[in-house]
Amino acid sequence: MTDRMEVTRFIPAAASTIFDLLRDPDGHVQIDASGMLMDSTGDPATKVGDQFVVHMDREALNDYPIGKYDVTIDITAFEQDREIAWTILGAIDPPIGHVYGYRLEATEGGTNVTSYYDWSNIHPTWRERDIFPVIPESALRATLGILDRAIRRTPAEAVVDAFIAAIESKDLDAAAALLAEHVSYENVPMQPIAGRDTVKAVLSSFLDAASEVAWPIQRQVASGNVVVNERIDRFHLPGGWLELPVAGFFEVDDDGLITLWRDYFDLATYTTQLAVVSKPA
Repeated sequence: MTDRMEVTRFIPAAASTIFDLLRDPDGHVQIDASGMLMDSTGDPATKVGDQFVVHMDREALNDYPIGKYDVTIDITAFEQDREIAWTILGAIDPPIGHVYGYRLEATEGGTNVTSYYDWSNIHPTWRERDIFPVIPESALRATLGILDRAIRRTPAEAVVDAFIAAIESKDLDAAAALLAEHVSYENVPMQPIAGRDTVKAVLSSFLDAASEVAWPIQRQVASGNVVVNERIDRFHLPGGWLELPVAGFFEVDDDGLITLWRDYFDLATYTTQLAVVSKPA
């Protein structure tokens, strides 16, 4: 039996673009297929020996009652635009010694990307347990699919995604930093407003009232600097969740700032729910 798995997928993007995502700590979180990788700390890798931290939550797998924990990604192979690999360091002693990696081969119209998992040099303590591989081949295939999708995202989509993530975190400063100075906010059917500071004040008025905010995107498409999405904007108020279906339209300029934010929603749906959940149950 081999101690290594490999799967390959063609991705219609330059090897340099793909490699930049793979060496970035946030890129690891972005393309994770398990749901365990929650966040990261550290700078993009530039050489063998570089390290960064990934914040994990085992609840996504529901196999071991570990909960939240951190692991250190230790880069073991780094060839610009061609290969990157790493092993995982953490609280486990001795370290397991398995390796995850990607090889990139530029070809006509894009890049053949090979994802591999190698447990040939794991510590004898772990080999005796006979539990490897700890991930199935399907996990490698899923990650390559997510990588393909992530690479295809337009820069404007990335800005809108970051904006919505900031709102969900109730980070007004981060959200406002993605708005152009003279941004237009059109919350149809309400009156439009203009200007970053004015929009920030309006955001504050409804985010401050909610203990939690979640704006899950149901569908999203982009073309050039325009992004259109369907969302369910959810606000946890004293009496429960207010859930509002929304259609959003965004325009993003060449500086990566939102110049137009237009949302369409049903005012009656909003006011009916607000009357119920604005006060404690």
